[in-house]
Amino acid sequence: MQKKLIDTNFSGAFVFGNEKAGGTLTFVTNPFCKHCKEFYPVFLKLVKKYSDELRINIFFDIDLSRDDLDNRTVHVNLTNIYINSENKIEFLEALSGWYDVQGYSEDKSGWYQKYSKYFGSSENALAVLKGHEEWVSSNGVHFTPNIFINDTEYPVQYERADLEFFIPELLSEN
Repeated sequence: MQKKLIDTNFSGAFVFGNEKAGGTLTFVTNPFCKHCKEFYPVFLKLVKKYSDELRINIFFDIDLSRDDLDNRTVHVNLTNIYINSENKIEFLEALSGWYDVQGYSEDKSGWYQKYSKYFGSSENALAVLKGHEEWVSSNGVHFTPNIFINDTEYPVQYERADLEFFIPELLSEN
């Protein structure tokens, strides 16, 4: 049985594509998740291909009460990139870049230097992240990457890379 979303209010998400579209694709991720990193190129392909026809949402899976300072800082910085960039594609590129340097042995200074112009106050970013935390919790999301098509969880037994084959069916239903 596929899980249905309880909270279908996507107003706090990082939004890409057509905000007024009838269909939604929601991606729950974590900047430190290895499996999210592996799925991310597929996700970017879907954003590029279906941005006119779908509202595409991203939520970070974060527990603000437990996260260490480094973890929180990365989430805040990425959120500030979304908030402060005029071209929201910059956020997608920054997340992609972060996935490339997230390993412990990787030098992150180039990433920080490139995107630091967007880093601002943590107050607004933390408010957005609190909304993400509440949305993820209210929907009982317990792993990443997690994907929802409209209000239904993409089946865990399916390969994440095959998601693109389900999108035309989603669009024909709307």
